[in-house]
Amino acid sequence: MKNYLMLFGVCFITACSSNSSSPTTEMALEKLKAKYANESSFVNIENIEKTDGVESEIYGVKIYQYSYKAKYRFLQDTYVKNDFKPGITLGTLSSPAQYELNQKDDIKLKKLGLYVDNTSSYQLVKTGTTGELQGKLKFEKTEKGWH
Repeated sequence: MKNYLMLFGVCFITACSSNSSSPTTEMALEKLKAKYANESSFVNIENIEKTDGVESEIYGVKIYQYSYKAKYRFLQDTYVKNDFKPGITLGTLSSPAQYELNQKDDIKLKKLGLYVDNTSSYQLVKTGTTGELQGKLKFEKTEKGWH
């Protein structure tokens, strides 16, 4: 009985430990969603896949570079800049309502002679459109695990 309690204690401590050898997929997905929190009403990061990982140490601090591919889906009709590059960046996003407000502001500026035509640099992306991001996330090892 004593051996079972000891085994249970070791398993419990090991399971609760957040000092894994590298960041988990869940940690990476959470960090990526936080990175694009401003765009969360427009885009949902649906999943993430680790493509590579490199651990290094800089001035005694352990660093982990997590390379990934992630899939995303647009949750609503969204205007994006024409230099929007699926697979690289989510770019600058704005809702159709915000786009309309921007156009009205452009008309006011045009009347004042201060207008620069930016409206042609946007395109509409429809709800449900999917794409893939690629990139790298940096994690730092602390006493409480990878952050």
